[in-house]
Order: sequence, then C-alpha cells, then structure tokens
Amino acid sequence: MRLADVEKDTYYVPGTTTGYYGGYGMYYGYGAGMYGSPGYYTTDKNYFVETTVYTINPSKLVWTGTTKTVNPDKINKTVNDIADIVTDKMRADGFLLKTKK
Repeated sequence: MRLADVEKDTYYVPGTTTGYYGGYGMYYGYGAGMYGSPGYYTTDKNYFVETTVYTINPSKLVWTGTTKTVNPDKINKTVNDIADIVTDKMRADGFLLKTKK
C-alpha cells in the first residue's frame, strides 16, 4: 500500500435563511421574522491509496486497486478500514478465497 495522491477540493456551502410567522393574541398583527447564517467555503482533502500485489519469482503484477478517503481523522483507523475494503474487493474479484464465518 502506498499514498498515491492527495487532492484538495474547495467548494461553497450556501447559507441558510429561516423565518417564522405568527402573532400575539388579538392585540398584535401577524409578522414575519427572519434570521440566517452566512455561507462559507470549505476544503476537503482526498487521499488516494494504491494497493498492488506482485508475485515473487518472476516479479509480476497480479492485482491492483485504488481507494479514496475523504478527510480522515485517525490514521490507524483509516489504514485498517482501507485494508478491510481492499480485502473484500480481492475476495469479490476471486483473488482471495472467501472464508467461512
């Protein structure tokens, strides 16, 4: 497994506007109040990890796959999650034998 690439993806998250409409008994008329939050820009970091498997003799590529992880926060958990996903894909491709559970 190797880190093949890191890409940044910046996008705009629009603000929100919320309103309410109501009155107070028969003494006040109905009115609308509005409040909102401003929009903002945010950036995601996309990590691409490539997994390759080679035979030893002769050296030959026999399986490869790439995963994409967005904004990982714990490296150990991320690596374990990628390993689980790659293992599942290898089994689905028939590269690894399925184990009985």
